[in-house]
Amino acid sequence: MQKLPDIGAKIPDPKAMLSSPPQRMRRAGRLLAIGLALALAGDGWEPHLHPRVFQSQRVSEPWNPFLAVEGRMDGKLSREAWVRRCRELEISPLAWSQDGRSRLDW
Repeated sequence: MQKLPDIGAKIPDPKAMLSSPPQRMRRAGRLLAIGLALALAGDGWEPHLHPRVFQSQRVSEPWNPFLAVEGRMDGKLSREAWVRRCRELEISPLAWSQDGRSRLDW
């Protein structure tokens, strides 16, 4: 979470738009959720697309990575709840980088 403002600052603004720091952080959060969704797909989760809704599912456990990241960014989902849910879903071991240093426990 602490790095999202830095990541957002490095994402170019859309053409003819000057983004505020909160807007940049939101874009970084969406980028993070996309990465999470791709990591889940690579780990055997099936993407389920519905109008305006995306969720991943493994067996009978649906989960929306976009809503989860948004909840974490808004403070509606505490770090402890995030970590607990990642462990329940058995996705904590998913690495964000090739060197395996960056984990989902943020």
